[in-house]
Amino acid sequence: KRQGSCVHASTIYTLRWLGEYDLANFWRENYGDGETGSGIMAKLQKAKIPFYATAKGDPAVLEYATKTRRAAIIWFFPSHCVTFCGFAKDENGVECAYICDNNRVQQFIKIEKQSFIKRWQTQYDGFACCFLGVPLPPPLYPALVEIE
Repeated sequence: KRQGSCVHASTIYTLRWLGEYDLANFWRENYGDGETGSGIMAKLQKAKIPFYATAKGDPAVLEYATKTRRAAIIWFFPSHCVTFCGFAKDENGVECAYICDNNRVQQFIKIEKQSFIKRWQTQYDGFACCFLGVPLPPPLYPALVEIE
């Protein structure tokens, strides 16, 4: 029996984010165990899944993911892959990175943006892979409608 892998769990989460449910189910059935950045990119190429990636800590990949409402898989925390969900201002107006850890999916983890980028680049190798499938629709904004 294969062991679970944070890289494949994050890949499945990201494929579902893009609405690629059949592909996510295929991935879940066929891939597991540990993975490297070059290994996951080779598997994505074999599956003909387009992506934009960096192995050198280029934050442009994360900015692109945020701007286009896509997720990215990243190395963060010791020997661990998580899903980067985007940069956004928190309730105090502070720009933060939001990530989803596949070991604790109950809530997003919020980290101040510049601290996050520095840690990602220096402590966790700066790997990021943003899948280029159809992005989420734009966010809905609160609206007040009065009906008489």
